[in-house]
Amino acid sequence: MAENETPLDVFKRATAATVRAIAEREDVTVSYGAEPAAHAGTRVRLPLPGRDLSVTDAAPVRGAADAVALKLRYHDAALHAKRLPTGETARAVFEGVEQARVEALGAKRMAGVAGNLAAMLDERYRRQGYEHMAERNDTTLAEAVRLLARETLTGAPPPPAAQRVVEMWRPFLEGRVGRDFAELSRHITDQESYAKITRQLIHDLELDLGETEQEAEADENESEGEESDQSESQSEGGEGAASGAQGALEGGVPEHQQEDGQPAGAEQMEGELMPGAGDEDPGRPGRPGNMPRHGHRE
Repeated sequence: MAENETPLDVFKRATAATVRAIAEREDVTVSYGAEPAAHAGTRVRLPLPGRDLSVTDAAPVRGAADAVALKLRYHDAALHAKRLPTGETARAVFEGVEQARVEALGAKRMAGVAGNLAAMLDERYRRQGYEHMAERNDTTLAEAVRLLARETLTGAPPPPAAQRVVEMWRPFLEGRVGRDFAELSRHITDQESYAKITRQLIHDLELDLGETEQEAEADENESEGEESDQSESQSEGGEGAASGAQGALEGGVPEHQQEDGQPAGAEQMEGELMPGAGDEDPGRPGRPGNMPRHGHRE
């Protein structure tokens, strides 16, 4: 501890360092305030814990820090924006299920992260009064879907404060979108496939997806690509059937390769976080990486 440095100062410095380590981003800047956790690009704001630094106060702050760091590491903002629904409830479900994905990638690799995230979620739902909610509505629907996705991905039960809400929704959701939850767990490391399944889940819940301009453009490009492929196939079938057959007889096999483009990252302002084995790390957008080998706070 440096001279004149308080225990709170040490906690803030250590937490900021952990955010950068988990995110694998040295350019992340961390500030603290009374507002809920949020981030804009690499600028992160975390809630300020009490001066006594009790375990009750510190763990949710660490969980908020871990959640932001995991989103910086595993979330492709451009891809997310392309698939994001415009309907209000559908949008809330989509955001929450994606946050469940990035948090699960960290929780499954580090026990300390899993504990911190659980504390953060429980504190969040207690603050919002979920323990006393007795009715199903659009808000609790989005959170129940988010928490059941988390349960499917990690095996972790709902936080105590939200358990009542989840159990109110569980029979309906498992009956309607149980297969979608199972599919999500199979694609946790592939954000694009995961996003498509999430949209199917939202459709199966009969929520209004809407359609963003980017989504419409993507569908149009995909349709044009399919038409182009069909046209080329027909042309090759009419003009090159004989040469193709000859090539097959001679053992020649034509190869078709296509390079997939990688969408560039994009900064976006994030409000309150949606509750919010081995070294191989396939969930990171853009490239596989290695989770930093450092001891996390328990």
